[in-house]
Amino acid sequence: MVRHFIFWACFALSLFGTAQACGFHNYAPRPSMVEQLLSSDHILLARQSETNPFRYTPVQALKGPIDGVELPQLVDSVTRRKLAVSESDSVLFFLDPETGNWKRLAYVDSAMHPIVDEIMQNHSSWRLGGDFERFQLFADMIDHPNRQVRNLALRELDQADYSVLRELSFSLNVKGIISDIGPVQERELEPIRVLLLGLSTQDTAQSFVKQGLNHNRRATGPVFGAYATAFVEAGKKDAVTNLVETYLDDPSLSMTNRELLIEALALHRLSGDLSLGMEILSALEHALARNPELAPAAARQFGARHDWALRHVLSGALHSGVPLSEADVRDVMDYLAIAGQSIDPLQ
Repeated sequence: MVRHFIFWACFALSLFGTAQACGFHNYAPRPSMVEQLLSSDHILLARQSETNPFRYTPVQALKGPIDGVELPQLVDSVTRRKLAVSESDSVLFFLDPETGNWKRLAYVDSAMHPIVDEIMQNHSSWRLGGDFERFQLFADMIDHPNRQVRNLALRELDQADYSVLRELSFSLNVKGIISDIGPVQERELEPIRVLLLGLSTQDTAQSFVKQGLNHNRRATGPVFGAYATAFVEAGKKDAVTNLVETYLDDPSLSMTNRELLIEALALHRLSGDLSLGMEILSALEHALARNPELAPAAARQFGARHDWALRHVLSGALHSGVPLSEADVRDVMDYLAIAGQSIDPLQ
């Protein structure tokens, strides 16, 4: 029986995929510095060559050999000036196992040196897991005075599953986080900043999240999903009702954003809060009865998280007569097929 369940669980993964890092905004963040370092067995620090200031030369092997390594990258003018000022600074490189090419990762100054040292000390253990300890390390840097370090910490936390993120300890500078939201060059980090605001109990943070949810309702991309997730985190059951009645029921909202809302609710079903989970289930059942066109989105998002609690309401939505594409019908039918074979863990 267990083997039968494992087959269907693997089948579900192949159909619906797995929840992405951070698990809420339907996108895969680009690999962080730690992710790239953990993928490689060849990591080193380099400086400009004494004989050719436009070329890099390895000065310290952090992992793997250093002899015979030739770095093809040229030293740009900004890096050349910075290295000339500080003899203790260097540039971090790793050998990409997928391409076989050396890639530059970061400029390592006095602020970055201890971080690189910490990463390398944990390189082997983090490859085997240790996610909580790894992400807590960067959670502790979220209010670092150095902007490069703060952004590094955000990129690392963006790799964390939301269930891990919400268990970390933070000392959040809410005003600082809010002030960093907005500039185009910081847009990539907005979702993780919004999630952090959702974890704050400060009125300023919760008010910003509520306003941001409404302000971004016509936006495209992952930001709207982040605001929805943060909104539920801050407001719990009352927020679920508000989210469904104000946004999910709104036919003028794009189907992409309505699916992001369902994804946020599916994610919070995994929070371990039984009463919140039941409220989400009840609200979604009513929403799907009113809006059967949302059934494929619900099947995809709940199926990706192996949550089969919507089987009955999705079956009704499928037979409601609302026109669906062939692909959407297939997504709902796949969900129902797997749900029918799943094992209730309480039995």
